[in-house]
Amino acid sequence: MRSLVLLFSISSMVVSGCTPACTLPIFIPGVVVTVLNAQTNEPVTDATVTLTGGSVVAVLPGAGGRFSGGYAGTFTITVQAAGFESQSVENVVVEQAPDGCGPLTEYVEVRLTPLSN
Repeated sequence: MRSLVLLFSISSMVVSGCTPACTLPIFIPGVVVTVLNAQTNEPVTDATVTLTGGSVVAVLPGAGGRFSGGYAGTFTITVQAAGFESQSVENVVVEQAPDGCGPLTEYVEVRLTPLSN
């Protein structure tokens, strides 16, 4: 019941043209990275995804091949996993939301190539 009230409250503010205050207890990630095996398209669940930007280095948590975290800024995403070639994606730009309430999430798909035996 509580979540229904919260959804109704947000809908009411959007419909009436009001900007909601940044008080919702949710985390909006700056980056969501999906890691797939380039040959099979299966998720690579044991990958390590590192987000680097400025003086920040963060290892993103994840499950099932999806990793998320970060905030507004410009980043390099590095993905490593046993049995695969590492891959980096540079200059991933995450914008701040116009209302100032968190980042506009960037979705990045990384396809890792298995190492030759």
